[in-house]
Amino acid sequence: MGPLLFIIFINDLDVGLAHKIFKFADDSKMMARVNSNKEINDLRMDLVKISDWTDRWQMDLNLDKCKVMHLGSHNARRIYKLNDVKVAEVKEEKDLGVIMTEDLKFHKQVSEVAKKCNQLLGLIYRTFISKRKDIIIRLYKSIVRPYMDYCIQAWRPHYIKDITVLERVQKRATRMIEECKGMDYLHRLEICKLTTLETRRLRADLLEVFKILKGKEGIDKDLLFQMIDTSDKMVTRGHSLKLYQKQIGTDVGKFSFSNRVVHEWNLLTEEMVQVNCVDAFKGRLDNYLKHVRGFK
Repeated sequence: MGPLLFIIFINDLDVGLAHKIFKFADDSKMMARVNSNKEINDLRMDLVKISDWTDRWQMDLNLDKCKVMHLGSHNARRIYKLNDVKVAEVKEEKDLGVIMTEDLKFHKQVSEVAKKCNQLLGLIYRTFISKRKDIIIRLYKSIVRPYMDYCIQAWRPHYIKDITVLERVQKRATRMIEECKGMDYLHRLEICKLTTLETRRLRADLLEVFKILKGKEGIDKDLLFQMIDTSDKMVTRGHSLKLYQKQIGTDVGKFSFSNRVVHEWNLLTEEMVQVNCVDAFKGRLDNYLKHVRGFK
């Protein structure tokens, strides 16, 4: 009952605030646009209200763990306080297992994930004498690959150097297999019935879009996507759940989840997007990526 009672106790933390608080267990985050003095003062007032709430309910904040990250090249980088104590400024912070940086790039996250996965591959190599395919692949899928799949829709890399760093992990894993000695990478993937990690990330993106549009994630689709009115006579191609592709100038926006998925999602067939079962969509998506798009 402890976690449930705690959630009930802090449920009114954001009542009366100008900005929404994102809460997960005992971790809370607030995001605000600060393009003017009024918006800066509104954020500061919200922090005062949070401080008052903690005093009233004797729920002290751990101020050493409270941080502020300034986003945007034109951010004024003002000072913010909680309980009259200046909130420390950071350029990077790990948030629920993902390293966020103020430039919203994920080089550090990719580096840390690759390092962890290579350590695990080294442990597997030293621990298991037999390097048969069934053993190594099972260990790779259950111990190593989940680190590269975790929350990948949030930090999917788009720089070639980051993509290469992660792909090397899978290349190393397949080279360990006895049956794959002397083969090139694509042949090893075929023998092991694996896809490249980039194809796997594309699959994860499309699967997440399907879940959001079908209401299976509890996320308001209108916050992420803009649907195209396919009843318009000018729209003659594609399926009935097409998304609008925004024109964005920055890489951060261009390669964000809600924008990068639009082109690939709009290429899917009507038969694929009209299913309601996640497993059915997975099966059709795998067939589409392999036989129609020819992705490895």
